[in-house]
Amino acid sequence: MTPACPGCGLKLAHVDGIAPENYAASPACWATYGELTAYNMQRADPGFLHQLAVDAYAAQHDGPSSKAIATAFGLIGLYLTFEQGFNGREVQHAHAVLAGSRHDWPRLAAPPSRGAMTVADVMAALEGDERDDRLREWARQVWLAWSEQHAIVAGWLPDPQRLKRPSRWGPAHS
Repeated sequence: MTPACPGCGLKLAHVDGIAPENYAASPACWATYGELTAYNMQRADPGFLHQLAVDAYAAQHDGPSSKAIATAFGLIGLYLTFEQGFNGREVQHAHAVLAGSRHDWPRLAAPPSRGAMTVADVMAALEGDERDDRLREWARQVWLAWSEQHAIVAGWLPDPQRLKRPSRWGPAHS
């Protein structure tokens, strides 16, 4: 076993490689996230559920060398999903709009625990709806773990519905 992932506490067998320095992640956790990314990309979900994985991972793996924008956008994506009903494509569009605003994103105090579930819990579920549901639950737990910061995140977006582009991708999937 390798040391626990500094972001989520996941303990997995050793994996050769490194995790990007802007995430508080172990190489094994990062590799598991890569597997989830590959799985999500082959699913070709019109609502782009993968955006939820991107945002959950960024929020769960915030650390001293993380870019403030990565954690902020992760939390914004979770807020837009769970509090505003955006699907992944709509969150992706909101991120693009916000990225163009040249906003200096503040660092938030991370909670000591960022959810009991990890990316490995998502990958342990059967492919298809079960894994998609597990991904949603993981992301929801990460969002709830940051509850002390919810009002701050909501305050960054005084009118979040203005960020929502009319959907051309069909029914919303989050």
